[in-house]
Amino acid sequence: MSLPHIKDPKHLKEYLLKQYTKGQLASFDYPLTFKLEFPKGKQISANFKLVQQWAKLWRGEAFQDKLDFKTLSLSQYGLGEQTLPCALTFNSLAEVLTFIGKNKEYQRYLKLKAKLEKRFPKLETYTNSSHLEILEKELIWDQILEVLAFIKDNPKSHLYLRQVDLPNLDTKFIEKNFELLNKLLPFILEEQDYNAEITGKTLASFLKRYNFKLKPKLIRLRFLDPKLSQKLFQRENSDFALDLETFAHFNHAVKFVVIVENEITYLSLPKLDNTLAIFGKGYEVADLSQVTWLNEAKIAYMGDLDKDGFAILNALRTVLPQASITSLLMDLNTLKDHLKSVVKDPNVNAKELKLLNPKEKECYEALCNNTLGESLRLEQEFIPMHKLNEALFLWHGA
Repeated sequence: MSLPHIKDPKHLKEYLLKQYTKGQLASFDYPLTFKLEFPKGKQISANFKLVQQWAKLWRGEAFQDKLDFKTLSLSQYGLGEQTLPCALTFNSLAEVLTFIGKNKEYQRYLKLKAKLEKRFPKLETYTNSSHLEILEKELIWDQILEVLAFIKDNPKSHLYLRQVDLPNLDTKFIEKNFELLNKLLPFILEEQDYNAEITGKTLASFLKRYNFKLKPKLIRLRFLDPKLSQKLFQRENSDFALDLETFAHFNHAVKFVVIVENEITYLSLPKLDNTLAIFGKGYEVADLSQVTWLNEAKIAYMGDLDKDGFAILNALRTVLPQASITSLLMDLNTLKDHLKSVVKDPNVNAKELKLLNPKEKECYEALCNNTLGESLRLEQEFIPMHKLNEALFLWHGA
């Protein structure tokens, strides 16, 4: 690594502190010599007092025995011979650390580094490059090491985090520190013991990557057929939730399914024979790919008339390719009829959606091209309920 010419002690300290922060100091070749950017001839003649002050900066105790000097002949400027510092050498990393005031801190790092590598030698690559993080996490390394040991000994535990019962470890510890654990675990685990292909940075991705259980996703449902509700719950009105796996094996399969994104709309849907309503959760419709029996159902979907609404409809058709999926009131006429109720759409990204029918595509392109106004969005709750009911009855009876 090439070293800069140093202007003054402040410049030197700033440079060395920056290299310390980046973890580079230990990788330098020692002795480490910096050339000093001393004044040129014209500068000397113009203001020799400033030159003397500059030279004096380097004569402090911190630089004793570290300076090389050069004698310059300045007789042409009427100053005779002058001896000025021209280079400065640190003989060891310890000298640099003392100069920047980081010696004690660095010794703490070395002790922590040794502690981590004693427990897990394969962490050496991490410890060599992460001294500031190691210091920052100084108070929790004992707990981190216990968690690492647990996961190494139980790489496919399939437990909830709440079930990881370790001394002096609260149940939120792994959740709070999963990002650090995610950095460390690949160093100590065998390739077959974790799912390296899962690269997301969320807690959910961490749980999947290291074979922990995730909280099950719940699907909120209503039977719109009072007879089916009565049969299952002994009441005509039902609003219940099933985890995704249970819903995938639902033994009360129905012929008609209605998916809506607005909760009050979901709760206000009319009675319909042999029909189940699903409260949608936006792009989580992708999870319905696991519910294969939906491919045999007749599905109606109503989302907001905006870019996301059509993208979710497209995603639904992608994950249920065999299903008959009809959108309700997601067309250009509906949008035109409710222009007084539109709001600004924060989503400015238009995507190519290949699974829209011609009427849906017409409306989507009008939104993307700002045909009726800039960045329009019509939320479904602004469409009168009687219009939705009419569309539902027409679809159900078709």
